[in-house]
Amino acid sequence: MPLVVTSSACAPAEPPQTAARPDIAHRAAASPPAGPARPPRFDRATLDRLAVDPAALRDAIDPDRGLILIDHYDGGGERRFEHLCGAALRTRTPELSRQLAADRLDWELFELYCAAEPPPPECVFNPGEARDHGTRYVFARDQRRFVLEAIIRFETGAMNTASQDRFIANKLAVGRASRCPRE
Repeated sequence: MPLVVTSSACAPAEPPQTAARPDIAHRAAASPPAGPARPPRFDRATLDRLAVDPAALRDAIDPDRGLILIDHYDGGGERRFEHLCGAALRTRTPELSRQLAADRLDWELFELYCAAEPPPPECVFNPGEARDHGTRYVFARDQRRFVLEAIIRFETGAMNTASQDRFIANKLAVGRASRCPRE
């Protein structure tokens, strides 16, 4: 048997409270939007932009922080730390841009993992093969964006990962503790 509705139990809609109360209507119209500003998005596309656009890479480096470069390869005994600032950073940026573009080819073959949580936001490329290199791209977040803080190259499958991890953590702390001089 079909259902037949003979009357409506719905009442007419009430006007909004602010229309009924002109004394507060101006406050609703003048109120700023609720909640904090939407945070910038962090994912692989963040790093991809830096790898294909030299200007984006240049803009992603905070001149007050500079850029920390750390290399650690146990097999070759190579340990290097640089904190690039000012003219040295500007001179090396084209080379770093080419290096990121070349790294991007590896990201297509192996997985590049990017995450903003837990801090610091970073992308990690680790093919996991002994005597190969992996790379961490470490970012810091300022009020409106993510800035590239460090590029860390390390040996994957290293025999002594504790030594490698200590060296990297120590040099990252040293780089973070220092600021670039104003030019």
